Parts: sequence; structure tokens; C-alpha cells
Amino acid sequence: MRTTKTRPTRNVSSPKMAKHNISNQRKSDSQPFSSMNEKDLFLAHSRQSMAAYISKYLIE
Repeated sequence: MRTTKTRPTRNVSSPKMAKHNISNQRKSDSQPFSSMNEKDLFLAHSRQSMAAYISKYLIE
């Protein structure tokens, strides 16, 4: 009887917990992704600037 009572309560609470966990994962994932994007954007910008500088230097 206890197992049959606990299973419906878990099923009822699982959608709420799933949404809560998804929101927490989005919040936790947004911080590392933003920092990685900033680093990647900086690296991409530095690579583009170096490539442009080298191409200008080679052309001139």
C-alpha cells in the first residue's frame, strides 16, 4: 500500500521537479556558455585581426 501511494505522488511531483530542474540547468549552463562564448569570441576576433594584419602585410 505504501509503494502504491508513493508512486503517484512521485509522478505528480516529477513534472514540477522536471521543470524546476530544467530551469536550474538552463541557469547553470548559461554561465559557462557565456564565459566560453566570450573566450571564443575573443579568440576569433584576435585570429581575424591577426589574419587581416598578416594579409595586409603580405599584400603590401
